[in-house]
Formats: sequence, structure tokens, C-alpha cells
Amino acid sequence: MRRATYILPKALHRLLTSFINFSAIQAVKVKLIAFEKYSLWILQKDCEVLKRKEEEKESSKIVDCTQKFRRIYN
Repeated sequence: MRRATYILPKALHRLLTSFINFSAIQAVKVKLIAFEKYSLWILQKDCEVLKRKEEEKESSKIVDCTQKFRRIYN
């Protein structure tokens, strides 16, 4: 994942600077903004995965409890 985090902003920077004649400061700003947005996107995806895992754990706990309850009272 680290490799993708590094390659995308670098490739994006190269693409933008090759097609549009940015000044050096503008190119750095664009690169930093793209990197920040990509990093935030990765964090959002990681959070979604963690939330899903927590929900799966909770739902499996509920299923286990109901199965135990049925075994005890049936």
C-alpha cells in the first residue's frame, strides 16, 4: 500500500506538469493537494473496512448468544 501511496501522486504530478505549464510552486501545491486527497481516501477505505469487521464481530456474537439461548431453553 505504501508503494501505491507514493506512485500515484508522483505520476499525477508528472502528468500535470507535462500537459500544463505550471510554475514550480503551483506544481508542488497540486502535488500536495493530490497526495492529501489520496491519503484521506485511503484512510476512509481503511475505516470502512474496520467498521465492517467490527459489525461482523458484533453480528457473530449476537448469533452465538441466540444459539446458546436456544440450546439452553429447548
